[in-house]
Amino acid sequence: MWGMDDKETKICWVKWEKVTMPKNRGGLGIKDLDSFNISMLAKWRWNFFHQSDSLWTQVLRSKYGGYASLLDEQHNSQASHCSEWWRDIKKSCGGEDELRWFDSTMRWKLGDEKEIRFWQDKWLGDQSLLEAFPRIFVNSNQQQNKVADMGTWEGQEWRWCFQWRRNWFDRENEQWASFQLLIARAKLQKQIKDSWSRPIETSGMYTVNSAYKVIHNMRYPGLVDINFQKI
Repeated sequence: MWGMDDKETKICWVKWEKVTMPKNRGGLGIKDLDSFNISMLAKWRWNFFHQSDSLWTQVLRSKYGGYASLLDEQHNSQASHCSEWWRDIKKSCGGEDELRWFDSTMRWKLGDEKEIRFWQDKWLGDQSLLEAFPRIFVNSNQQQNKVADMGTWEGQEWRWCFQWRRNWFDRENEQWASFQLLIARAKLQKQIKDSWSRPIETSGMYTVNSAYKVIHNMRYPGLVDINFQKI
């Protein structure tokens, strides 16, 4: 793979993306360390959300503002008091200029809706409401709200309380009607916490191995053939 002359700087004769391809695709099966490191770091993000009662999570929430600060690309990302480890976790899931691989493989399971961002997160279908209804989003006065902030419980029944900047234009009526139909399907659960699920995993849980394959495939399109049903 490298030149054998020990008197000169050795040259790699094979592209690195070829080296890191699986053997069954003609590669050498060597892991891409950067992709593997990101997949391991991202597991901390998964655990940070699901292990909310653990001591290490409570310490991080106290110091950095909690899970919401991981979603905010600007919040504390360059602050001097943030550890390198915390910044690495933020970057590992896809920053402003990186592939947002983590969000693309994760789906929300609706519970008490206290953690889910109403417009930005994928909690009602395969798209976020922002992606599905851009005109509706622009007209909202609640663009940064969590699902829990978009309505209220009346006994055991949830009631949506939307706030709009203006009345709807005729050209927006169709999208508004579709939005109402979709929202009516939401099944909020008052006593259950929000959680995540990964559809590419049969168990719905996070694994470093499947995350690595997703990251590597996104970085080198067409080089890794992922059959998500067999992960």
